[in-house]
Amino acid sequence: GNSNKDIARCTCTILKNMAFAGVFKHVSESRLDSILRTLLQKVNSFNPEDTFSLEVQREALHAIVATYQACEPARGTLQLVAATFSRCSNSSDNRLAQYAQQGLDILS
Repeated sequence: GNSNKDIARCTCTILKNMAFAGVFKHVSESRLDSILRTLLQKVNSFNPEDTFSLEVQREALHAIVATYQACEPARGTLQLVAATFSRCSNSSDNRLAQYAQQGLDILS
């Protein structure tokens, strides 16, 4: 249960920090694509009953925003990410909505 989620959250945090540090500028597009898809999976496999799941979701979304600030991802992933941002921008969780809005601002 939660130990897996803790690992997931830490992974998202590490990816977020790597993106902010500019590490992804040197990553191939296909590699970047798989990182983004993994993060999207974390955002979208959300269980509203589970508060810890929200923590993972926030970190994953924040990591996606950070990645987008750093690089220009592939078109296919762009659509998935845009859809995720707009869905999450309506979240009842303020932090999640805030990250999603940041993402939408970057995309626009």
